[in-house]
Amino acid sequence: MEIVAVMNRSSETPSLEQMRESLAEAVIKAGTRKEQQPDDAPKQINPQPDETISEESHAEQSPAVKQGTVKFEAPAENENSSPVLAVSLPGEHQQNKQPTISEPGNVSPEILSSGTVSPGTVTKKRTERKRFSKQSASRSRRNKHPQPNQRTSPQRLETQQRQSSGMVRHLLEALVLLALAVTLFRTFALEGFMISTGSMAPTLRGYHYRIVCPDCQFQFAWTATEKNPRFPVRTLANNDVNNKANHSTEETKIICPNCNYSHISSSNLVINEGDQLLVDKLAFEWNTPKRWSAVVFRNPHRPTQAYAKRIIGLPGEVIALKNGDVYVQGKIQRKNLVEQKQMRILVSDSKYRPQFQDDNYQDCWQSTSIHNIKPWTKQETGYRFEPVSTSERDPEDKKTWLVFQRWVRSGGIEKHTIPLRQWPGDVPLPTGNAPITYNEIKKTISCRGALPAEMILKLKNLSTDHSFHSALEKLFHISHTRPITDQLAYNQTSGQLSNPVRDLMLQLDVVPESPQAQLTLCMNDGEYDFSCLFDFASREVKLNTHGNPKPLRTGHLPELRFEEPIQIEMSVMDRQVLVAVNGVLVLEPYAYRSTSIHEPAISKDSTAPQLSTSQEKTTPVAPQAPLKPIRIGAAVAPVKLKRIRVYRDLFYRSRKQNPSSHEPLHEYRLQKDELFVLGDNSEVSVDSRDWPAGSVNKNLLIGRPLILHLPSKKQSIQLGPVSTQIRIPDLDRIRMLR
Repeated sequence: MEIVAVMNRSSETPSLEQMRESLAEAVIKAGTRKEQQPDDAPKQINPQPDETISEESHAEQSPAVKQGTVKFEAPAENENSSPVLAVSLPGEHQQNKQPTISEPGNVSPEILSSGTVSPGTVTKKRTERKRFSKQSASRSRRNKHPQPNQRTSPQRLETQQRQSSGMVRHLLEALVLLALAVTLFRTFALEGFMISTGSMAPTLRGYHYRIVCPDCQFQFAWTATEKNPRFPVRTLANNDVNNKANHSTEETKIICPNCNYSHISSSNLVINEGDQLLVDKLAFEWNTPKRWSAVVFRNPHRPTQAYAKRIIGLPGEVIALKNGDVYVQGKIQRKNLVEQKQMRILVSDSKYRPQFQDDNYQDCWQSTSIHNIKPWTKQETGYRFEPVSTSERDPEDKKTWLVFQRWVRSGGIEKHTIPLRQWPGDVPLPTGNAPITYNEIKKTISCRGALPAEMILKLKNLSTDHSFHSALEKLFHISHTRPITDQLAYNQTSGQLSNPVRDLMLQLDVVPESPQAQLTLCMNDGEYDFSCLFDFASREVKLNTHGNPKPLRTGHLPELRFEEPIQIEMSVMDRQVLVAVNGVLVLEPYAYRSTSIHEPAISKDSTAPQLSTSQEKTTPVAPQAPLKPIRIGAAVAPVKLKRIRVYRDLFYRSRKQNPSSHEPLHEYRLQKDELFVLGDNSEVSVDSRDWPAGSVNKNLLIGRPLILHLPSKKQSIQLGPVSTQIRIPDLDRIRMLR
């Protein structure tokens, strides 16, 4: 039942207190009638505005007040009547409960516009913020945050299941798309390959052992795949790849390539996997193959096998190999500085010095003396020059040098001979099987291989002849000094004769301690002696030949900061001299022609597909490789060499000809779209020299090696009592391949 109390504006506006009393009386009278509201009466439920606060405590104390409403009817603007307040109460309203009536002036606009308040609630706009009771606040928090133990409705559970299944579906779709993208990428762009053999060593390694020299701490790789006729046991069969860690080896001789230490054990070595490459399969889609580039292709006789080699000959060319160099149409092929640095092989590094310097060891860098004074002294990883006199520059013939010569501690089969006028009478004459022999007719003393220091000491103790002592010392020095050869530490020791290498590169880390310092580098290829002068005062660079004052090339040094390391590189490779400072050429390349080596004669018909042997001209023996190919000189001011490295060029062997023989050159003629490829490890590589066709068609190319992305090494770890080895990346060898 709804009761409406209407108050008209009179001449005098009633006060707020009067309005409140009138409304209270109306409410009390309505409650005493006890008339129930009809069941079919419409129930009006309105939302509670945000600005109101429900008085839940009143609702709980007066459960009968559940459907009462209060209305304010605002008068029109042009009317003078007061607002109309409407109160609606249910029939069950208790008489002793007085509802709270909101003041007309404080009713919110939302209530005035809607005209209703939520059922069972009497609202009032707050002028001051009221505090919730503890009971009301806790109930509000429970309503906002349901307890965890409440059961989830079936509809909500079904929704969650649909959401989780949708996430799994999206994940599976993403994985499928990723696999498809990788497959397409590998098919058309990049693909990974693993090197299994050592035909491209040391640039790319197959299965190998990582060895650290116990004397000089130099690290190098030793093959685990190539079979050697002399040591046939230490090979890795295809069915043993999965058991590489348990692969047994026989004790064979391993020699450090840096200090020539030979007491390195080959037992208990762990095999490392081959290098892994990323191959650019689109490299030759728009670009033509270039000489000296590494390439991956399918074996012409076994298309399922992929090989990695280096391009030596291009389509339509006639290829010849002589003294380790490559000739095309009778002209030697030269490499630029970047290609030389990519293909060079380390021979000596002053950073790694031996610790066990026995009587058979001698430093490969020796200083000459002037006035019994050696101005070159050893430093931690290099050498330092201190001039004897800085008052004037030393003449060229009196300049002190730091001389390089390759020194071996033991081994070798070469015969060394020096003159000896008479064998001492107090020493028994050696027999035919003795390490030292004496020829009474030729008056010479000779030995084979490196003469042990113990034997020299024993012979000296048997005689007091000073000439005999001098001859023994000279023979000992000559037997341990060897030219640089193409013998590669990666390979097993074999019975094949090594070839002398004359193409070398010198790399220095120089610190001029004064702007007035001078540095001279001399390199000898067995035929010419080239000298390069660096004058830091005038910033001039001059290239000369020994005995010729007229410079062959002149240049200028870039801006340099003194007392900071400067990297200087000088190479004599492929009949060409290059000089660079901090990786930039400072002289124009100087190419020269050999006078003692005739260029190979090539027949004019270069289109013949078959292999042929030229009968027009033969080549004489190449000049002998010098025993002291490099010298370093300094003058005027102190100079420090922080590090010295010596490299050699690749030496390509010919299968059909001995390099020192007078046999005709063997030629390889290429047709259109054919390439001639060789491995860097020429001693063991199977390549175009061995295949009947002698060439590789361009349609067999897979791509160009782009990145050496996963060279690996084995690392030992201890898990309690169990020791195992895991494969980890070799970060020092990750690089771009050019």
